[in-house]
Amino acid sequence: MEKLIPIISQIRGAVQHAGLELDFDLPQIAVVGGQSVGKSSLLEALVGRVFLPTGSGVVTRRPLILQLIHGSAEFGEFDHLPGHRFLCFDEIRREIATETERLCGRQKAVSSTPIVLRVTSPKLITLTLVDLPGIARVPLGDQPEDIEQQIRQLIFDHIAKPNCLILAVAAANADLATADSLALAREVDPKGERTLGVLTKTDLASAASEAAQVLEGKIYPLALGFVAVMCKECFDQEVEEQFFSQHPVYKAVAHHCTVRHLAKQLNRILLEKICEVLPGIRTQAQRMCHEVESELQGYGEALHRQTAGEKGALLLSLFAKFAGRFDDTVEGRSAAPLEGTGQLLGRARIDFLFR
Repeated sequence: MEKLIPIISQIRGAVQHAGLELDFDLPQIAVVGGQSVGKSSLLEALVGRVFLPTGSGVVTRRPLILQLIHGSAEFGEFDHLPGHRFLCFDEIRREIATETERLCGRQKAVSSTPIVLRVTSPKLITLTLVDLPGIARVPLGDQPEDIEQQIRQLIFDHIAKPNCLILAVAAANADLATADSLALAREVDPKGERTLGVLTKTDLASAASEAAQVLEGKIYPLALGFVAVMCKECFDQEVEEQFFSQHPVYKAVAHHCTVRHLAKQLNRILLEKICEVLPGIRTQAQRMCHEVESELQGYGEALHRQTAGEKGALLLSLFAKFAGRFDDTVEGRSAAPLEGTGQLLGRARIDFLFR
């Protein structure tokens, strides 16, 4: 079962490398959140390393496909630098910033072309996430005037797909009704069937009892529920678990909390989604292969990997086929597309024209 997630990632990567567009929707988890809700800190807590660029305004300007792989060693790899392993996560951070600037420039523009990063570690649960830019309300500096529309369209291009699971990140110390992530998710998933909510900054929430009610599904019900986390700059898993287990309010809902619980939950729902859609994906892939093979056969026999003698024989056979079809048409033996239209064909047509 665990191998299904890397297989889906490999299919997506192969299609992107080939420059093709898929006719079917592969399962993925899109991470959506507004500015300063702790989205980057959450991703770093899931990885267990600080590796994302920081700054003001829109820092994530290209989708980051983050493939987490459980393995024996710890390193990172980028698709645009095949064969190069990053052992230092500060170098990974710099490479993300460099690759973003290479395509988007310094004007804080956004691009839909993703950066693919694979992180392997013995501490990780196998998982694939797509980190999307946070909504920017007002253009800053050299940002385009329509930066908000660009980001919204980029987000909708991902989350509007029926097989995309939405990880909606919201801050517990802010009004949930104003959360950008939940508002965006509701536009494409009004029943909340494929949205998983995450409450960050729970240690800063003044109304812990209200946050606890959210976790219990009493305020904003979602089919996949909510998970609460406490992500600091220097994330400590034991400190987080101790906080929720000993908090006078949160301890009653501690089973809905911690980054470790979130990782397991994401792994489970992604695997369930893959198992649900895999038969349909297989059927569609077989249909597409059949269509391409039929089209390829229509172009005639392949010339690659043939000797000069074999190519000459193929050329003679093509001449013979053409001559045979021409003769059949003249003699009226071919099934021409005009048959059944009342027009004369072949020799009868020639006789009519010359008489």
